[in-house]
Amino acid sequence: MVAISHPLVGEHGLYTSAIKLGIAPGRIDRTAPCLGEHNDRVFIHYMRLLGLSSRSTSRFAPTGSYADRISTVFRLLRRVRSAIIET
Repeated sequence: MVAISHPLVGEHGLYTSAIKLGIAPGRIDRTAPCLGEHNDRVFIHYMRLLGLSSRSTSRFAPTGSYADRISTVFRLLRRVRSAIIET
């Protein structure tokens, strides 16, 4: 068991893997992300994958609550999906 501190939950213990592999020993070095913690980084990553410049990503950048951001991302993904199906 490893003691770890989470920003919302506080100090608590997490069980490590019972199976220890030489190449991938399986360690816990950080907590689970909070809801929406990495949204901006993921949004920018997928906009770059779609070939959009930083200028155009700012036009699509979601604002407001995380629910608004998620709905914006899903709306963009639906557009991409329909564009792929049409080709």
